[in-house]
Amino acid sequence: MLPFKRGPRINAVADILYEDVFLVLSDKFTNDLRLKLVRPGNSESLSQQFILECYSLISFIITFTFQRRFIDTGQEKCKKILDMFHTRLFDNMDVPFTEEHKLCDIVEARYAEYYPIMKDDLECARDGIGEILFRGIPEAFFSRVAPEKSISEESLLFGLFIAELYSSISDSYDKIKRYKIT
Repeated sequence: MLPFKRGPRINAVADILYEDVFLVLSDKFTNDLRLKLVRPGNSESLSQQFILECYSLISFIITFTFQRRFIDTGQEKCKKILDMFHTRLFDNMDVPFTEEHKLCDIVEARYAEYYPIMKDDLECARDGIGEILFRGIPEAFFSRVAPEKSISEESLLFGLFIAELYSSISDSYDKIKRYKIT
């Protein structure tokens, strides 16, 4: 065995978050949800704002779950990894956004909105108060992309999807821990 220590591979983790988690999920998530929400003959109604909201929600869930799963790596290292992830996210946007719809501003605003809602949703689930996990997040999300559906069957089903997404992302972080790349 060589007498070298293996240090944390912060860039590798940020790459995994962006390439293997965000890109894969955002493509599937955005397309699937768009098919459910866009009415025939109204395909452009959800375009730019819809994409921004989807990206914001997915990046929030990735960030939130990462912070919870990697709390033991230390706040400074966790912040550095997430900053690198967000840099990749903002630098690689393929969609032309107008000045009023800058992704970083929207992401920051959504994170501030979603954090307390997510904590409440998780607290209700932990305490057994709510039967459906993540009711607040879907309501907040739908209030922007399809207000008439913010409290609807679609919103409740979306809550189940968010729970599955949260679980799936958390499970994918097991690979990072297993291979000790943080």
